[in-house]
Amino acid sequence: MGLLAYLGIYSFFFTIMMKIDTPIAPYTLVALCGLMGWNYFMDIVNSAGDSIINDAHIIKKNYFPKIVLPLYKSFLGLFEFVISLLIFLVIQIILRHPFQWTIVFIPIVLLLNFLMGFTVAIWTSQLSVRVRDFNHFVKTLINFGFWLTPVFYTPDLIPEAFRFWIYFNPMAGVIESYRWLMLGFPFPDIKYLFGISLGLIFLIWGWHRFAKVEKEFVDYL
Repeated sequence: MGLLAYLGIYSFFFTIMMKIDTPIAPYTLVALCGLMGWNYFMDIVNSAGDSIINDAHIIKKNYFPKIVLPLYKSFLGLFEFVISLLIFLVIQIILRHPFQWTIVFIPIVLLLNFLMGFTVAIWTSQLSVRVRDFNHFVKTLINFGFWLTPVFYTPDLIPEAFRFWIYFNPMAGVIESYRWLMLGFPFPDIKYLFGISLGLIFLIWGWHRFAKVEKEFVDYL
């Protein structure tokens, strides 16, 4: 219901109040593509980012690779993503927007979506052990990042002088990829690979660091 409420608000504000035109697809579907990707990203950050702190009692009583906790929590948001996808398909039928053959690539983009969320989560989960308010700082930062990500708007609305900065945002490339494979938007600019590559580098670095410091978690929990 929250997804539909946000979708209704954005559709009313941007199509009726601001009269934004999205000629390739109805604005409702354009915004829903963005919300699906962003909500799954946020689910991972919120659930997996708090996993070590929230499951401290399990860590103290059992020995196992601690990376299991954020990984497990990261997959929980998949159910909500599937529900969002079904809602998208129903609205797409109602609005009579043609289905795209490129939708077969959705597992690849979903994997990128997962990896970008897990990158933030794996850093948040380990740093929150020592700095307890770090997870709240990250969530605040992510909420601000929502407005800097083309979730409810398209990148062409960003002034040309500032558009370059969007390529540093890994989720911008993920969301534009969803719009390409589900709505028939042009293939995402190759420059989006910069932000996605940066995200993958931080993921590898974060995983490596997590493996080095996980034995110290019990001392701080």
